[in-house]
Amino acid sequence: MSKFTALLIIGLLVAEFFIIVPVSAAVQTPLLGQGNQTLILYGIHPNAQKNETIRTFIEEHGDIEWWEQGGNRTHRYVCIVPVNASEKKLFYLNNQTALGHDQEPSIVFVKIIDRDEPLPIPTPDPDPFKALYLKYPVLEEDEDVQTYIEDHSPERYKEEPIGMSRSRVYFIDEEGTFSEYIVDLEDGNIVSGRYLSEDHLAVNRSEAIEQALGRQPEDALVESVLLTVYDGDIYWEIAVLNGPRMEYVLIPAEKKDLTPHPTTTAPGFGGGLALYSIGMGLVISWMRRWRH
Repeated sequence: MSKFTALLIIGLLVAEFFIIVPVSAAVQTPLLGQGNQTLILYGIHPNAQKNETIRTFIEEHGDIEWWEQGGNRTHRYVCIVPVNASEKKLFYLNNQTALGHDQEPSIVFVKIIDRDEPLPIPTPDPDPFKALYLKYPVLEEDEDVQTYIEDHSPERYKEEPIGMSRSRVYFIDEEGTFSEYIVDLEDGNIVSGRYLSEDHLAVNRSEAIEQALGRQPEDALVESVLLTVYDGDIYWEIAVLNGPRMEYVLIPAEKKDLTPHPTTTAPGFGGGLALYSIGMGLVISWMRRWRH
């Protein structure tokens, strides 16, 4: 290689460093939503883009500002205000824990109100278990129950009868790692309490949902998730909304050969029994008509 050729190559490399690199850095693809509030909204809340009312409102008004406000750990209000001199603003209630968060049903409602009108956002109940404590005062006094509530801040509970004088209460924490504290009561007195967490199970929440939806239509939606116990065995109970009916699917939480339980062991469930195999476990599915 001649001395001239070597110098030419070195010169080209230097030029590439000082000219090409800065130019490419200046035109690199921006991050999702960078500088565009609509794209930021759609990036964080893809369900908003699928909602016709929200999408039309933004298209009609152009540039927007938006923020989240109020609500609790599971639901948040989202307010959208046009940058221009519009007389209206939009807000909606967003279910942040909806498993199909990119689907429109995770939006509870949408309202358009006057720009200067205060947002009609209710103050969250500081004690979501107030009514439950009135019915079962022993729950408010139980140290294990209150320790779980203090440590996990559950915001949902479920109560179900399990016999003539027996009932079961689930305190449910759906934020992050799914966990529950399950209390069995008889004549208003605590019989037993049990802590469950997906960290301690062979099948976690995401895997159970994937199995439950495995044979469902593409538009089926997960309505709720629960850990429950039948005869000492732990199951994920997945409520799936399939068209006009609600289907409850039981997924064994531990990968064992488990015998399905009859529908009579699940109080309040009606309809037919469908048994089929998904993955490594047996699944029991109860169907009942969805009531609007």
